[in-house]
Amino acid sequence: MAQSGIETKEDADERFVTRYLKVVCQFKPLLRLLLSLEILFLLLGGLSFLYGDLEKGSFVILTVTLVTDGVVLLSTIGLIYACRTVSNSEGA
Repeated sequence: MAQSGIETKEDADERFVTRYLKVVCQFKPLLRLLLSLEILFLLLGGLSFLYGDLEKGSFVILTVTLVTDGVVLLSTIGLIYACRTVSNSEGA
């Protein structure tokens, strides 16, 4: 909070992020399950890419799937890391 008692935009944003992460971190076991599944999907997609019959249509679908899985994987890793950071800052 600012000294004048008026909340600044940065304070409001920080409070929102903290509240959001507290809610998301309640589902940490599901995030770990999602991480495991995404690793499995990327592994299966990579094997399909290496050993599958890649015609034009299947190549496009597989590429979109791999990119989407990669984005979800990175997002999940980011959320798990943020939950670890939030829980460490609360304990300090």
